[in-house]
Amino acid sequence: MSRITGRFFQKKRLEKGWTLPDLVGRIKNWNLNKGCNRVIGFERGENDLDPEILQRLAEVLQIRAEEMECIRHEEEAAVKAAFAAWRARSGENQFYYRAMACVFVRQAIPGHLRTDDEVIAFARRFSRERRVIAWLYLGRRERLAMRDGEVTRRRPFTWKNFREPDFSIQIR
Repeated sequence: MSRITGRFFQKKRLEKGWTLPDLVGRIKNWNLNKGCNRVIGFERGENDLDPEILQRLAEVLQIRAEEMECIRHEEEAAVKAAFAAWRARSGENQFYYRAMACVFVRQAIPGHLRTDDEVIAFARRFSRERRVIAWLYLGRRERLAMRDGEVTRRRPFTWKNFREPDFSIQIR
């Protein structure tokens, strides 16, 4: 979700003349303070709501399924555009490893390594020799996770996983 969905819900709430406590009060089994904080974050586009909660909010605000589908398409287009803009900027290969719990260090990749295969071999060797968990970002194309030199996860960057929490370290 992004601000598009949150703003739409906020607009519907304000059209009804409801304050946040009014809206949250209409949703059963919610703590008023926590509920207001959740809705504020959602309306600002800072956090997503559980699909069940989103459905309950839509019902309370009398938002039809067709409107939700239209918002979903608009949301998808916005994410695709944001991903395309991010992908268009050049991104260098980056390598990070966990030095100790909660301490992540960026490791320089030797400049003489040119191909993805050479960079992956370097990262695997580094991870194996130091027995660390590591992440290799191949530009803006792909992310690899490894443990003790073994690749445990290999995932391309796509618009579908662009907003996921494990998109992880944003390459600048």
